[in-house]
Amino acid sequence: MSLADDAIQLLEEIKLQVRELLTRKISGTQISVVGGLSDISERLGTIKAGEFRSGNSEEPGLGFTGVRMGFPAFSYQGVMYHLVGVNDDILQFGLSAIDGTATFGAGAVKLTSEGIEIWNGATQVGSWDENGNLASGEDLDTPAKNAFQIFAKETTYNGELFGAGDMLIGDNSTGKPNLHWDASIPSFNFRTGGSIDSSQSSAALGSTIDMTTVVSQSTSYLAGSNERILCTNTAGSMSIKLPESPEAGDSIEVFGSGTFGWSIVSNENVNSQTIWHGLVQSRTSDNSSIELSSADHIKANAKYVCSFEGADQTWIEVWSGSASATTDNYFGDGSDGDITSSSDITLTSVEDGDVLVKEYSQLTVSGGDTMTISDRCKGLIIAVNGDCDISGILTMTARGASADPVADGVAADGLRFPMLRVSGTDSFSSAVYTGTGVAAEEFMGKQPLIAGDGTIYQTTRIGGSGGSGVYTTTGNPGGTLTNGVGGGGGGNGSGGGELTTGGSGSAGTCFSGGTGGGGRRGSGGTGDAGDSNGGIGGHGTEGAFNASGGAGNPGGNPTVSVDADSGGDGTGGVLILLIKGNLSGTGTISANGVNGGTGINSSASGGSSGAGRIIILYEGTNTFSGTTTANGGNVDSGDGGAGAITIQQVGG
Repeated sequence: MSLADDAIQLLEEIKLQVRELLTRKISGTQISVVGGLSDISERLGTIKAGEFRSGNSEEPGLGFTGVRMGFPAFSYQGVMYHLVGVNDDILQFGLSAIDGTATFGAGAVKLTSEGIEIWNGATQVGSWDENGNLASGEDLDTPAKNAFQIFAKETTYNGELFGAGDMLIGDNSTGKPNLHWDASIPSFNFRTGGSIDSSQSSAALGSTIDMTTVVSQSTSYLAGSNERILCTNTAGSMSIKLPESPEAGDSIEVFGSGTFGWSIVSNENVNSQTIWHGLVQSRTSDNSSIELSSADHIKANAKYVCSFEGADQTWIEVWSGSASATTDNYFGDGSDGDITSSSDITLTSVEDGDVLVKEYSQLTVSGGDTMTISDRCKGLIIAVNGDCDISGILTMTARGASADPVADGVAADGLRFPMLRVSGTDSFSSAVYTGTGVAAEEFMGKQPLIAGDGTIYQTTRIGGSGGSGVYTTTGNPGGTLTNGVGGGGGGNGSGGGELTTGGSGSAGTCFSGGTGGGGRRGSGGTGDAGDSNGGIGGHGTEGAFNASGGAGNPGGNPTVSVDADSGGDGTGGVLILLIKGNLSGTGTISANGVNGGTGINSSASGGSSGAGRIIILYEGTNTFSGTTTANGGNVDSGDGGAGAITIQQVGG
C-alpha cells in the first residue's frame, strides 16, 4: 500500500471519530462550576514546590504587600526566609525553615541560634545570647554607647574578663567611668577607666547584706559597722577610720594591701574608743592614732577582723591574717618527703571519698613508672615545694568519684582557689573548696589573698553535658566546658528502625567526668541513661538481643555476653599539680575517660565516659616535653567529652 493510501485511510478514521463525538451529549449535572481553590482542596494533592502568595496585585519588588510562603526561600535584607509578611516590599516578619531564624517587628527583633537580638535599623541595641549574657545600649558594637551588660558566663568584653554573675554599667574603656558588680568578691565597684575608686558597702545597704567595699584612695576612709573592706590603694598609704556609731557585736574586716599598705585608726569623734591589739598573748592598749596595720603582718596577706564591745567602747582584734595567710603562693610543707620512684606508686585513697592531698619537697616519677591513687575519689592535689620531674605517668584516668557536689555543699560556681600571678588581675579573698574534705579545704585556705594581682583557678560544679543517644553507629559525644570536666557520651541503638535509640550520657561534675549511656538493640524504645554524678554507666537494654553498656562507676552491664560488652569502669578524675620550682620530664600527665562497651558490628554500643580536669601551676620554669591529656573515652558509640586543661606560670 502506498503512502497516499495510508493517508486516505487515516482521514477516514478521523471522520468516523468526529461523527461519533457529535452524537454525544453532556447534561447540566455533569458540569461543576469551581468558585475557588477551597472547592477542590480535598483533591488538590501535594504541592512540592512553588509559592503561595496572598496580597495586593503588585509583584514582589514592585510594591507588593501581603504574605508569601514558598520554596526555594525568598531573600529579604540578605537573609533567606520561607515565610514572610511584607509591606510595600519591606519585611515585617520572616521565618526560615533551614535554621529556624525568625524576624519580627519589621526587623526590630531577631531570633537565631545565637540568641535574641534587638535592632534599631542597622544598629544592634540589645541581645540575650545563647550563654545567657544580656546586653542593652544605643549601639552594642561601640563600648561608649553600651548601657549595661549582665554576664551569665565568664566572658571577655572590650578587652576585660568578666566572671559569671558580673554586671557592667557604662563604658569600660580607658578613662571612662563605669559601675562593675564583681560577683566573686562580691562588691559594687565605681571605677574610672577600669581602676577602682570606691564601692557601695553593706554599711549603706544594710548590715544583713554581706558585701565588700573596695577602696583605692590614699587618704582616710570612714568604715561602717559590719563592713568588709578590700584595700587596693596604689597612690599612697591609707588609713581606715573606725565607725562613728558602733553597737555591741558590730565588726569590721580589713584585708588586701594595694601598693602602699594601710592602717586602722581610732575615730576622734568617739570618746574613749580603744583598740586592743593582741598579736601575742599579752595585750596592750593606748589611744595613739595607729593601732593595727598591714605592716604588722606581711603586707600582701594582712587581714584583720575587729569586734566592738559596747560596754567599754573597745574594739577587740578577733582574727589577724598571719594565722593562715602566707607570704607567697602555697606549695605545701614538704611533709610527704623527697620522692624519686623506682617502681609504680599507688597513693592510698578512699573510694568516692575526700580529695587526697600530698605535699612533697621534691617529686620525680621515673620513666616506666606510674603514679596514681588506689581508689576513685573526689580529686588529687599534689603540691611540690621544689622541682618536679614527670618522665613516667602521673594519672587520674578512670579515677573520678561517684559523688553529688550539690549534696556535698559545693558552691554554685564550683571549686575555686587564688594564686598570685604577675599578669593576673583577679581579686579574691579566700579559696572556696567546700565539699572536698578537711585536708583540701585547709590546704587551699592557705593560698594568698589576691587583690588585682592574681588569678582564680576554677573547676566548675557541673561540667560538660551528656551526649544524647541516637539511632546510628555513633552516638552523640559528651560536651565540654571551660574550666570543667567532660560529659559522658550517648549510646546508640540498632534494630527496629529509627525508633530505637541508645541511652544518653550524663553531665560531668567537679569530681568526675560524665558517665556513658547504654546501647539498645531491638524493636524501638530508648536505652538506659548513664547515672548522674559519676555513677553507674547506662546498661545495655532490650531482651535477649546484644547491646553493650556505657562506661561509668562501674560500667553498665550488657544484655547478653555474646557479641556485647560491659562498659568500662571509671570516669576521668580531677588532678591539681602545684610546683614551687621547675617542671620537667618526658612522660604523661592524664585524666582521661574510659571506653564504653562495643556492640556487634559497631551497633548498640555503650557511650564512653568523660575526661576529668587538670590544673598545673608552676613558679619556676617549664621544660616538660611529654603529653598532657584530658580526653574522653573513644569507642564505637558516643565519645566522652574532653576535660579542661590549665597550665600556667604563677608567682613572679
